[in-house]
Amino acid sequence: MAAVRAFLERSGLPAEGLAEAGTELLVLRRGREVVATAAVQVRGPVAYLRSLAVHPTLRRLGVATALVRLSQERAQAEGAQTVFVLTVTETAAGFFRRLGYTSAAREELTAVFPETAGICPTTAQCLALSLGSAAVRLRKATLADVPSIQRLINGYAEQGLMLPRALSTLYEQLRDFTVAERSGEVLGAGALHVVWDDLAEVRSLAVAPAETGRGIGRRIVARLAAEAAGMGARRVFALTYQPGFFLRCGFSEVDKRELPHKVWRDCMDCVKFPDCDETAVELRVP
Repeated sequence: MAAVRAFLERSGLPAEGLAEAGTELLVLRRGREVVATAAVQVRGPVAYLRSLAVHPTLRRLGVATALVRLSQERAQAEGAQTVFVLTVTETAAGFFRRLGYTSAAREELTAVFPETAGICPTTAQCLALSLGSAAVRLRKATLADVPSIQRLINGYAEQGLMLPRALSTLYEQLRDFTVAERSGEVLGAGALHVVWDDLAEVRSLAVAPAETGRGIGRRIVARLAAEAAGMGARRVFALTYQPGFFLRCGFSEVDKRELPHKVWRDCMDCVKFPDCDETAVELRVP
């Protein structure tokens, strides 16, 4: 907790109340160093999201968005219907508005969390987001998800857009997968595969056709990038037919020849090997 408090102080955020019962603290570390935090407190139908901070070297990589989404999921799991935030900068307010937050009366928050009146200045903006009853949440995949993951992937494989995956392969690689689900239905999936000591691959990224264009794929990629950073990976790459999507997620196009030979081990099973026509993209994780 001392390292978290020190990180928040360097980020200009208060650390009071983090040890309070019912507070869920999310911490991302790079080695022993704290590089990102978020905390959420839930009281009845109201949640308070606070202490969101990301190390400067990890900004613009989707880490903050991933932490906010995860905090919202945790709050909803505890029965919260509305999440409130307080922010003192217009930059932060703009970030939350892009995630769907809107201006709210601060009294709505202080009525449930009276201590917030003394933590943030009176000039702080109060924003809120209604979680609703059927929000899309991200989580690690379970054994029960495998048939749904296969249907998503192989549906695109039939169109020549992805490599098909056998059930046996998906079960073996299950721990690599993160899924997006709503009310128990898997809407999207993606995997993070560790290749070498500083290199990981985003693979098997698929979103149900009816759910494309709603930010689910970007959320999955952001979650996988944050997972890679937490492991200490310095580079995350993908081989894709949709490079524009990954460029919008912060990746850059690279020459496939720059990737280590170890990457091509799994490609030998592809019918297009060695004439791969996918584009290589890479995200540098500081």
